[in-house]
Amino acid sequence: MTIAIIMAIVIHMENKEFFDTAFEQAKEYDWHDLQECRDVDPELPALTITTREGEQIVCYKLK
Repeated sequence: MTIAIIMAIVIHMENKEFFDTAFEQAKEYDWHDLQECRDVDPELPALTITTREGEQIVCYKLK
């Protein structure tokens, strides 16, 4: 149980900018899945997925 709490804290801390932006924008927007996942744009905060090959991709965006 302690490990799960620590992992949740670490994940939140490493993605703080994303979560801050997501909570602020969630007031006006909804999350939509992309038809096809795309490469990460380093200029935009995003919650990324790391593939088995080590690529960083994004599969959702706000509309």
